[in-house]
Amino acid sequence: MNTKRRINVAGEQVDYLDCDSLQAHVTDLYKNAGIKGGSSHTGRRTMVSRLLAQNVEVETI
Repeated sequence: MNTKRRINVAGEQVDYLDCDSLQAHVTDLYKNAGIKGGSSHTGRRTMVSRLLAQNVEVETI
């Protein structure tokens, strides 16, 4: 777990715990495959784009 810091909508600083291990693992998979700029977020976007192209309903996605 890592401690992260954000500023909320009220402008107050908020500390919270976050687990980045899965995200780091997915990023490493992209890197090891030779895919530049790949991350867990880009994978999610790609999956959603493909599902939309297959006419899957947005509610299902």
